[in-house]
Amino acid sequence: SDTRLRISSEMRELAALELLTQAGGTAYKVAPHVNQDDMYRAVYDRLNKGECIGIFPEGGSHDRTEMLPLKAGATIMALGATAANPELGLKIVPTGLNYFHPSKFRSRAVIDFGQPIDVPAELVEKYRQGGDAKRQACDDFLSIVADGLKQVTLNTPDLETLKLIQAGRRLYQPTQHSLTMAQQVELTRRFIKGYTVYRDLPAVAELRDRMADYNMQLRYYGIRDHQVETMRVGRAEAGALFVWRVVWLLIMGLIALPGTVINAPVFVVTSVFSKRKARAALAASTVKVRALDVIATWKILIALVLVPFLYTVYSVLAVVFVRRAPTWAQTDVIKQVSTMSTVAIYLWAWALASFMSYTALVFGEQAVDIVKSIRPLFLTLVVGSEHTELLARQRQELSDDITELVNELGPQIYPEFSTTRISEQLGDGLTTHSNLINESADAFHRKMRMGEQALRKRINSTIGSRQTSPQSESTEETPLAGPSEDKPNQRRGSKYAFNPPTPRTMETLNSISPMEFLSTVTGAVLGTGSPSAESSDGKHEAGSQFEQTRRSTLEQKKGLFYFT
Repeated sequence: SDTRLRISSEMRELAALELLTQAGGTAYKVAPHVNQDDMYRAVYDRLNKGECIGIFPEGGSHDRTEMLPLKAGATIMALGATAANPELGLKIVPTGLNYFHPSKFRSRAVIDFGQPIDVPAELVEKYRQGGDAKRQACDDFLSIVADGLKQVTLNTPDLETLKLIQAGRRLYQPTQHSLTMAQQVELTRRFIKGYTVYRDLPAVAELRDRMADYNMQLRYYGIRDHQVETMRVGRAEAGALFVWRVVWLLIMGLIALPGTVINAPVFVVTSVFSKRKARAALAASTVKVRALDVIATWKILIALVLVPFLYTVYSVLAVVFVRRAPTWAQTDVIKQVSTMSTVAIYLWAWALASFMSYTALVFGEQAVDIVKSIRPLFLTLVVGSEHTELLARQRQELSDDITELVNELGPQIYPEFSTTRISEQLGDGLTTHSNLINESADAFHRKMRMGEQALRKRINSTIGSRQTSPQSESTEETPLAGPSEDKPNQRRGSKYAFNPPTPRTMETLNSISPMEFLSTVTGAVLGTGSPSAESSDGKHEAGSQFEQTRRSTLEQKKGLFYFT
């Protein structure tokens, strides 16, 4: 109606009541009626010609962990086209888009295609009847389409449940340890189904609590799950790897620096504008969680305009520089380039900017991996191997129990689970790298790994077998939890409790300058520098801020900063 408005819920705010009870009435907007006949007619024509039509049935973009209610347009198209042409043989192919970090450049995505859905003849007959039967046919077919889409997408009630399931999938140990992206998505989907069915079992609830405790520790230390295994090294080995990776980081940074500099305006502008648009979208939407879809969309839109504009500016500046190069810049290369035509210089400058940008992306990703691997080594140096080994053993125990539970409950949902396992069920999913820069970056990374392995062997051969102190032996032999009787069908509880450093210790650690830390690590690795000595009255000598930190923490049970 253009004159009457029906309110779906009760209004209790004073401002809304005053607005709705005005003497002259209240103005409101009316969505104009849109005649969809022309649209449906165009769809039917395309389908009758044997062509395909892509539809996003949710009707909007969002970043929720479950699908929105589907719109009925797709079912009307399918039922209407089949009702008009029974020999059409129409099929609907469910397609799922699964993203890995969708708001980041060069992030990964997996597209899954489900089993084609035929249009049921009984629903087509109901559609022809019109009225309530037509609406019922559309609703029934819409539920069939929704079930097909759920088979190719990840759907959980909330974000916390999705994080829990993803953590369980990472801890699970299949027979094939290296999974492709498609296999990871399919395994996560099966974990979701299994968790939905068995979430109330005591064993599942117990593992859920232990995973929450493990994830809390990871957040406290600021590391990821895949970095825990890298912390199972001694202090000397961790120090050497730390210095080694810092050197490689500098090399990677130098290679990626030119492309990073010329693309810095793109990074800054896309970040600022996309976050501003995301805040506006969150304020106006009731279905978005973090508006990651808005951030990704605006990053793409801005980059599509800004990148060509910047490269054009850089190319024009290159032409001007070559044509009007000052005396100090008259090198042999500049003189040779100046003999080229203006168009050729412009195109070569554009190609060089593109090459530098792509090189920065590829090698920059390798540098980011190295940066992420530095913090676990830093923690190993500072906290000590007792804490890191405890966390690694807790992860291994949790992984074993999750694998055991999945292998026990999996066949009850998937009968072929016991015979084929994950590698055959999920397919092969081969990945190729044909690009020259990608291969160079991978080779660069492999050389770094080979150097690290050689460094590990040299350290181990130099150190040899270490004598274990009485205190550490007692720590190894003393059980961390009392003995418990093994009961049938009951898994052991975690014997590793969260015992992180005190906030005061971490605050002191953060105050240490990088130069002091590097000098101490270098001394510990290379054997330079003298160990701290104690005076006759039992007090340590006054030294650097790092030594003060060491003295303040020697009394702790785990002995943080114990570099002697």
